Parts: sequence; C-alpha cells; structure tokens
Amino acid sequence: MLNYSIGRSALGQTLIRRGWVKPQHLAKTQAFFDRYGAPTITIGRFVPIVRTVAPFLAGLSGMCPRRFACYNVLGAVIWCGGLVSMGYWLGAIPWVQDNMLWLVLGMVALLLLPPLWQWRRSRRQAG
Repeated sequence: MLNYSIGRSALGQTLIRRGWVKPQHLAKTQAFFDRYGAPTITIGRFVPIVRTVAPFLAGLSGMCPRRFACYNVLGAVIWCGGLVSMGYWLGAIPWVQDNMLWLVLGMVALLLLPPLWQWRRSRRQAG
C-alpha cells in the first residue's frame, strides 16, 4: 500500500510534470492497469520484480484505491496462506525433511533461470 500511495501522491505527479515519465508511457500504463490491473496486483505477489514495481505504477496510473486494496489483500492472503500451508504439509513429509538443502537449492536455481535466460538473450541480440 505504501508503494501505491507514493505513486499516487504528489511525488508521483511530480515525476510526470517534470517529464521523467513520458506521456505515451503513462497512457500505456493506464491502459494496461485498466485491463490487467487486478491479476497484475494479485499474481504480482509471486514475482519478485513485479511485486516491487506494480504497486507504484498502479498508483502512478491512477488505479482506483479501493480496487487496488482489494486485489492487494487477496494476493497477500493467497501468498501467505499458500506458503504457510505448503510449509506445514510438506514439512511433515520425511523425504522433504531429509532433502531440504537440495530442495532450497533447486528453488533458487529455478528462480535464477528467467533472469539468466533474459541476460543470454540480450547478449545474443547485442552481438
């Protein structure tokens, strides 16, 4: 909510007035949040960069505060409830307990694949 509030506040408007945010980009952002704002805020909880940037852009683009709050809370409930439930159920499985280190390393590796893939793709395009 804080990040959304900053985007919606005078600071966000100052960024627009001073030309740090181009009008055509703001129009695209507003159109995006009009169409995909709810799933972006809800599912964005599960994607690290989106979790950080989406609330600020939602505020900057003028997404309805009530709508943002509803989907933000929904995402938080799904995120927290899902993680706690998975930890409870999976933590009771002996195989999971015995291989916790490898499971964590596997999750970290999976999370690193998209940025590495993007980095490799940008290197190919540049050279």
